Amino acid sequence: MPVTFEVIPALSLVHYVYSGNITVDDPQINSYDHPLYHFDMAEVADVSRVSGYDIGFGEMRNFITRSREQQTKVMRETPLLVVGTPHQMQAGIDLYSGLASAISVPYVLQQVAGYPEVLALLDLPSESIGLFPEDCQTEAHLLTHLSS
Repeated sequence: MPVTFEVIPALSLVHYVYSGNITVDDPQINSYDHPLYHFDMAEVADVSRVSGYDIGFGEMRNFITRSREQQTKVMRETPLLVVGTPHQMQAGIDLYSGLASAISVPYVLQQVAGYPEVLALLDLPSESIGLFPEDCQTEAHLLTHLSS
């Protein structure tokens, strides 16, 4: 499956992992129906395993419009952190950002290199890395600090 997700209530976020070639149907996975999901959760989208995408302008616009409709209960801007952006996804992320801004989707999209940045931007303690899947914890050594 090109996309999986996990709701992590302890961190108040949804973690998506995309892989392979992404088509218009893949981002449609509906975490909003998950019983632990609530509308002000941050979203973390790991695209480091994506090999390509096939999503056009109209398809992206429709996806963003549906996202906006589903997020009508959101009263504040929601962080959307994109982890490990591979070069081949940059045009798609730029398209999403531009359309989301034009349609007033309540997301603040930021691209980050890895999970230590996710924790820092969401103001989460370093031990929170343990709540992510094991293969997302490869940078955990960057979170340890030895006092002298």
